[in-house]
Amino acid sequence: MEYDESSVQKILSVSRIRGNGGDWCPAVQIVGDHDGDAVWVEALIYNIYARYLQTIPDCDQHKFEQDVKEILTFAFENGQEHLDVIENFEQEE
Repeated sequence: MEYDESSVQKILSVSRIRGNGGDWCPAVQIVGDHDGDAVWVEALIYNIYARYLQTIPDCDQHKFEQDVKEILTFAFENGQEHLDVIENFEQEE
């Protein structure tokens, strides 16, 4: 597939935020209006996964894939119990 690289629009900001316990947690803000159906969200999640997979040595990718699938299953079954929503936060540029 070819793309018009002049048409890129920033719609999400992905950051990390430190919890009071000291651990870093992922944070996502929607920064631009856009349509987002189930296929869009799945493609976004898979894009993030695929980018991280590229950083894993080939010999460890299968284990990484298994771990991600297991954790995603848990997250979809229990996510709301472990998800904090912070409406507004300042982020460093």
